[in-house]
Amino acid sequence: MGKFLLGVALGAAGLYAVLLATEDGSGTRAPRREASGSTPVARPEPFPSSTSGTKRGASSAATSSEPGGVFPEGVAILKIGDGYVFGEPAARPGDSSDAVDIYCQDIHGGVSLMCPHGALPAKAPMTSIGLPARAGDAAALLPDSPEELPRRNLGLRTKPAPERPGIGFVRAANGRTYKVHLVRAVHAASALERRAHIAYMEVPVVPNGGRFRLPTVGGMKAPEPEVREAIRRALQVGRTVPGDSFARYMRGNYAVVEDLLNETELNEKRNLVVEDPFTKLVRLKRGGSFFAGAGIAPEGTVDLDSYSAVGVHGDMAGNVEVNSYGYVYIDGDLTGTVHIKSYATVVIEGDLVGTLKVRSYTDLLLRGRIRGNLDAKGSCWSTFYLESPILQAELEALPSNFRSVTLHVRECDLPPGKHKKIGTWREVIVGDPIWQKIAR
Repeated sequence: MGKFLLGVALGAAGLYAVLLATEDGSGTRAPRREASGSTPVARPEPFPSSTSGTKRGASSAATSSEPGGVFPEGVAILKIGDGYVFGEPAARPGDSSDAVDIYCQDIHGGVSLMCPHGALPAKAPMTSIGLPARAGDAAALLPDSPEELPRRNLGLRTKPAPERPGIGFVRAANGRTYKVHLVRAVHAASALERRAHIAYMEVPVVPNGGRFRLPTVGGMKAPEPEVREAIRRALQVGRTVPGDSFARYMRGNYAVVEDLLNETELNEKRNLVVEDPFTKLVRLKRGGSFFAGAGIAPEGTVDLDSYSAVGVHGDMAGNVEVNSYGYVYIDGDLTGTVHIKSYATVVIEGDLVGTLKVRSYTDLLLRGRIRGNLDAKGSCWSTFYLESPILQAELEALPSNFRSVTLHVRECDLPPGKHKKIGTWREVIVGDPIWQKIAR
């Protein structure tokens, strides 16, 4: 039985080492896409990525910290009461002396370390944006350490926040300095079964080091007058769309940001502008708005996750996805794809040349013509407003299923009033007085 358990332990450790590694052996996850022709903020050397904490009671991957286990390179797997010296293949159970570099005091949500020779949390400048949501990705943006590490305790967490990054620096007994982060925490009802997987990497010490290399909105530079006018119009037009318009999510003071990462996830409410054609990926997780002042290129992507807005001055050739309550404004043509998965207000001042997928309640104002794919399949229960003249034959020829869509048309060869059984539309209303309010 003892040999069997030892075999399970070594197998789990080996599997964990494989999971940490990627094709290049770095342990980092490849970005979703690379932006052509752009210069991303430099990411330092690779660092093992974090994963979410294991459910309570799951401790199968923790046994490599038992006697006979060998840690993966650059990772220590500790239980409460373990000491550890960076680079050694195993923990030192019960050793909290100055001979160790770190000592695991507690594992509860995150992990608390005692650091006999000094420690300090990493810092995110107040004006920085886009701190990655996983500790491993955030740690990759820390190329160096500050000179002074005055603290003796350090808290780590798998999900960083700007005010509490949960990543830090530790000075070893040999004088070297390491950045450390929590890869995962294995929780269990019994404290004796809990484990913390801690990644570490030696870094140079520099004056004023220890800060995340993130894009900033330093100086709070205001957008150019042309872009400010586009934002003003986006708010004005959005408010004219009947129904519960979500244009209000675009309100606020805007700041110009440069040199975004190839992937930026905003976990705080911000109102940001980019003034060059947008070629990267940005996710708005907790409100705020993003305005592309020179259009969105084919490789650009904006994801709206909650009570947020995106505006585009120019053509939208990339991808926009609305996952929860959003406002989308485009003052040029839609030549890419907009996918509505949740309640939304959409305004397109130009033509629909690309694809608009509507899968939830949506109020759409389209000034231009339908020259692409208007896809409203399913029970989206939406209201569309088409300002450009359109023929009955064109309405009937559209290939989508519009049985849950009420269509308002400003000009048509149909007589004014309400019409049923026009193509697959639920209802077509021609010449409604509402156009006196929303027409350009």
